[in-house]
Amino acid sequence: ELHRTCNIIATTTKLRVEISDLDDVMILECAVEAEADYIISGDPDLTVLHPFRKIQIFTPSEYFEQSNVT
Repeated sequence: ELHRTCNIIATTTKLRVEISDLDDVMILECAVEAEADYIISGDPDLTVLHPFRKIQIFTPSEYFEQSNVT
């Protein structure tokens, strides 16, 4: 189901980021490669980086507050 609505991003970007969970680096690489505007995550290891290279990082509730979606 997701493959019909999502874009698959093959990353070539390799980042050196000081982050406590190194598995999250691939999320940041994907966002940079895709030129994402947002990362929506409840992962505190990512949300503490807000913003990251002009990419806004929000928890789901923060995103809904920002976008005025109820």
